[in-house]
Amino acid sequence: MADVSREGLIVLFVLIILVLIALKIFKYIIDYANDIKYIKMEIRRSFGGGEERYWRRELSNVRWCIIPFMTPDRVKRIRRNFKKR
Repeated sequence: MADVSREGLIVLFVLIILVLIALKIFKYIIDYANDIKYIKMEIRRSFGGGEERYWRRELSNVRWCIIPFMTPDRVKRIRRNFKKR
């Protein structure tokens, strides 16, 4: 009888952990979508030239950051190394 309740607690604990991980992933996707939406709005609102280039670069940076090991600092470092000359 004690084994059944212990197994039930383990299953419950695993389910809680899985739900928390799913919520974290869901929040990450929502934040990513909101960032993309905001930057696209700024691109439409920009007057062209340097401002539009800036926002297109930011959009590219946000898209690169979807890769798990890519942080904004790493993206900027990589872009600096491959800058058009």
